[in-house]
Amino acid sequence: MWLNTCAHGNPRSPADVELFFSPFFHITLGTNLLAPLFAGGEVRIQRRFDAGAALAAIDEGASRLMGAPTMFTALRRHPRFRETRRENVTAIRFGSAPSTDGFVRDLMRDFPNARIRAGFGATEFGSVMGLDHEDLQAGRAAGVGRPLPGATVRVLGPDGLDAPGGVVGDLVVTCPWQAHGYLGMPDETAQTFRADGVHIGDLAQRTDDGRVFIVGRKKEMIVSGGENVYPREVEEAVLRHPRVADAIVYGLPDAHWGERVEVAVVPVEGQSVSLAEIRDFCRSGLAGYKIPKSLRLLDAVPLTANNKPDRRTARAAAVTDARPSSPQG
Repeated sequence: MWLNTCAHGNPRSPADVELFFSPFFHITLGTNLLAPLFAGGEVRIQRRFDAGAALAAIDEGASRLMGAPTMFTALRRHPRFRETRRENVTAIRFGSAPSTDGFVRDLMRDFPNARIRAGFGATEFGSVMGLDHEDLQAGRAAGVGRPLPGATVRVLGPDGLDAPGGVVGDLVVTCPWQAHGYLGMPDETAQTFRADGVHIGDLAQRTDDGRVFIVGRKKEMIVSGGENVYPREVEEAVLRHPRVADAIVYGLPDAHWGERVEVAVVPVEGQSVSLAEIRDFCRSGLAGYKIPKSLRLLDAVPLTANNKPDRRTARAAAVTDARPSSPQG
């Protein structure tokens, strides 16, 4: 049933050539390795993601791609990108991390024959939500879309009831193909797989028309001056700055605020950006307590094995780094 749902949200044909470079323990084992084989297509497996090797596979005829936004950014920055034959790419799927309107526009320009879809899911229940190509074309790139057929996605408040539109709560998923627990981990199973559905630790809110927005992880939430700050929301605001190529947000201990919001930024190549500029830029889209109070400059955002921004590593480096960040009282 899981493969049928993957195929419904990501239709394939026997003529497809899927390029697979994600970890086998990742959700894409089902969505982008087993699902294309289920449809009779071909899968070309790369042991790890390498931008040059991926571009060579695309040039040789790979027609379907799936990865985190960081992977597609790496492809576009590679010296061989412009000379790579890309018109044969007919489908692109991305997820795992926030994207921007600019990122989506770049994908559509650089892969003009590809239908693009943004997906959301987890290993515990597979792919359950998404934004279709038409959504992205219309500029609806924010959020993670609406549930796929067969999946029930709820946002629950502290009382266990459905939270009103626009209110942040626990993301809870139920579907017939979900897992039932973690092997040999009874405590973790009880915490995640509950009577009302699967709780993976994501915080979300939804609009009145049913679109869902992920605002962050419970464990990553920053409490600054008694207010809750969700790093993903701040990152999406900072990433809109024209001189910011990448960014990651986390909380640091602060004598006055308890925790302060810090952003680590990778500037666009050959450019620079200051804390004052970031703060001024964010004022129109973020409440004052959410605006970063300190800035750290990076050469690259650290990534997990799944190519997601690694907030834990970024925060640990900031705590132990002897170089002072740019503070704002």
